[in-house]
Amino acid sequence: LFFIFNFSLLYADWASHIVISELATTGSGSTANEIIEIYNPTDSPVDISKLRIQYLATTGSSYNTKLYMNELAGTIVMQPYTYFLFCPADAPDPSIADRTWSSYFHMADRCTIRITLDSSGENFTDPYEDKVAIGDTAQDGEGGSYAPSISGTADDRSIERKASAASDAASMESGADEYEGNGWDSDDNSADFIIRTSRNPQNSSSDPEPQPPPTPTGFAVADILNDGTLKISWTPDDYTTGTYAHFKIYRGLSEGNEEAYTQTLSSTTHEYWDAVAAGVTYYYRVSAMSTGARNNESVLTYSENAFATDNTAPELPTNLTANNTSYGANAGNRIALMWTPSVSDDICLYKIGYKNSFFQTWDTFGVSTYTISAWISSEKSSWTIVSNLTDNVTYFFRLSAIDNNLNESVLSSTITAYPSDIKAPDSVSINNIVNEGSGKALILYWTSYSPEDDVVGYKIWYNEASFSNTGTANLWAIVSGKDNKTKTITGLTEGTTYWFAITAFDEVPNEKTDVSGWTVFSYPSDDPPSQITTLAAANEETGGKINLSWTASSESDVAGYNIYRA
Repeated sequence: LFFIFNFSLLYADWASHIVISELATTGSGSTANEIIEIYNPTDSPVDISKLRIQYLATTGSSYNTKLYMNELAGTIVMQPYTYFLFCPADAPDPSIADRTWSSYFHMADRCTIRITLDSSGENFTDPYEDKVAIGDTAQDGEGGSYAPSISGTADDRSIERKASAASDAASMESGADEYEGNGWDSDDNSADFIIRTSRNPQNSSSDPEPQPPPTPTGFAVADILNDGTLKISWTPDDYTTGTYAHFKIYRGLSEGNEEAYTQTLSSTTHEYWDAVAAGVTYYYRVSAMSTGARNNESVLTYSENAFATDNTAPELPTNLTANNTSYGANAGNRIALMWTPSVSDDICLYKIGYKNSFFQTWDTFGVSTYTISAWISSEKSSWTIVSNLTDNVTYFFRLSAIDNNLNESVLSSTITAYPSDIKAPDSVSINNIVNEGSGKALILYWTSYSPEDDVVGYKIWYNEASFSNTGTANLWAIVSGKDNKTKTITGLTEGTTYWFAITAFDEVPNEKTDVSGWTVFSYPSDDPPSQITTLAAANEETGGKINLSWTASSESDVAGYNIYRA
């Protein structure tokens, strides 16, 4: 049982731009105990060197820019899933902020805060990144709504953006959403914020949220078995803010150029055996992956490298069998070999050898050998056809396995088989039947075979009733040679319907007896001879004579010719 989740739908309202993530318009001890926290909910860095914080009073007709970063482009960059904190210069502890604004600017309990990156415009319609209306009289809120307000110098609460649509104060402060970030943005201020009972301002030094898994420790790469494999191993670190999903392995041929290579099937697998080319140095790194929808990969481990030596032969395939029927071997001169593939992962080739007598090694005089790939796409191969054999001669067969580093297994046990042609030629199609005209004959036409077929002749069968097997029909003639494709059937009775079938036979001879669907029928009729079309007249040159000549009619019942003169 398994479930498929479409994370793009599940997190459809996760913001694709920086957002205002936490706000407090007052706080315990001072009206200057204010904070504006922003968050990068994307997986890309965002340049905030030109960021503006704009303020809109409940009765204002436009925004006022209260803070302008005005740094060189690229100077201040928010990394993915990180925070940046602002507060007034006269706040009780301004050191917590990444940037402060002038002490003359303080927020009312009901107002609207807007941030921009590339726009200096202050009108309602000018571009912006995010905005939050606080309190019921605030203007220009997203979705025409407002987030709840807080007030009073004894109030140490804040309003905080949710991690998901289902987030609430309990889940955001100490529950499932505590470390899931603040990226929920449905463009409805009233639906996107909760009130925290205790504020939690985060700055650029705070941990990213969601926090990625910790980097695995104890990473090592070693040639343990000298069989062409390298063992990659690691130890997962404690992970309290999420759940491991699996581990990703990176591989390359030089340090710093490792690329994603494979991954474990689960979080409980902490090693991987990699079949590699012997003598080649490979570089590896590993990361941990969480089940989270974002920021779910740890920092990669440092790079480790090793090269493998392979002195171990692959496991021999098992259950070797041979016959003259499978995979088209029934046409003769070939044997089908089948086996259970080698269990070795570094298998590369299979070597097949055969001879018409027993042999011990490949070097035995007269042994023929060839190799085939041990793989068909991603599946291990398990059969081959040995061709160009002599029918009815017993052959001895053996098999070995060869790995990527050309280590070869021992030879398999010997099996024997002999090829024989037991395949009858395909059915013959009679494509036309023509009345000969004498009332005693019909002419059959059929499709002949291609040169590579082993047909040596045809048999013509007939009956005065329909038949589906040659055992219930009469043999009219045997026609030698596979290139023949017509025959005149004589000695028939005028007006009688006859059914015909033609079978092909090879040198064995193999021949089909089932002709169901391959019969045709017709009847002979006595028609007037065909018109003579080759009549020619020539002067005899002695006077008084004309010589006439023509091609004789091919119809068997012609008794003579009438000559007309005018």
